[in-house]
Amino acid sequence: MKHSIAILIPYFGKWPSNMNLYLDSCKKNEIFNFIFFTDLGVYTNSPENVKYVHFTFEEIILKIEVSLNIELPSIKPYKLCDYRPAFGLIFSDLLTEYDFWGYGDIDLIYGNLKSIFTKEVLEENDIFALRRDHLHGPLTFYRNDDFINSLFARSEQFVSIFTNPEYSSFDEFGKEGFHVNISKDISEYSNDNISVIALKAQKKGEVALFMKAKSKEVIYKKKEIIVYEKGNVYNKKSNEQYGFYHWVIEKRAVWFEYPKWKEVPNKYFITESGFYTENQFKFYLILKLKRKIKGGTYWLYLKFMNYIKRKIGINVSIDTYPIFGFIKHL
Repeated sequence: MKHSIAILIPYFGKWPSNMNLYLDSCKKNEIFNFIFFTDLGVYTNSPENVKYVHFTFEEIILKIEVSLNIELPSIKPYKLCDYRPAFGLIFSDLLTEYDFWGYGDIDLIYGNLKSIFTKEVLEENDIFALRRDHLHGPLTFYRNDDFINSLFARSEQFVSIFTNPEYSSFDEFGKEGFHVNISKDISEYSNDNISVIALKAQKKGEVALFMKAKSKEVIYKKKEIIVYEKGNVYNKKSNEQYGFYHWVIEKRAVWFEYPKWKEVPNKYFITESGFYTENQFKFYLILKLKRKIKGGTYWLYLKFMNYIKRKIGINVSIDTYPIFGFIKHL
């Protein structure tokens, strides 16, 4: 039996500079179809398993309102993450040919997902994520059936969460962040996120969850190096294989550089300072130092200018973290 999996990604704004890297990693994972709901044009040289369905942001909002029978406030695109666990219901008309549906981020590269989500794994489980502690925004998918598709509605709070203009992490761990220190039985936690709801359903024997630590985030603390090689993503030192590497933290560093490759090489390296070809990596220590000096100088300048702006009452658009070299857009 051939299983079909649709990963649904609403995306508005402009395509990111890492889009070619993301799409190259999609191409190597044929069991998935990655479907963008977007008002942007088709990205050049997209692989066959990446599809584009034209939606304006306003049309997405209307589809959510009609599907869930709620009225949404004015929201920003990032708020769409909260509705992800309801995608099976919201986009049910577009999912009839799929056995599974899910969602994901694009600030990442996929490894060999086929080796993780085997025929046996797909047949024996209902919900899939590559973390042990909670369902994961970068990649989570669900069996496409009525029970699973309506699981989100077990939250007594889902209407208030969905109609709150602020993002509430309903697709991951909610406001409590229960996964950080699970000191209570799961039944005692609030249903303010899909992870708690799914874990409670698992405890009752209603669903089977595949939740294994087979993804990678945060490499800067231990100075780890990620290797991408012919569709595989692994740790250079330990050779541990990952389903994906998500540079959610590293991208906030001013010295984290994306490549400008016209053709994505079969092998490259990712470190706390960004991407390197095999040839560049031979001079890694020199190039890393160059990037850090350049980025660190900019960070100090930005910190000084922000201090001046705040003193004279000018709004700051890019702020500096307490951690040297890290920034965030306000």
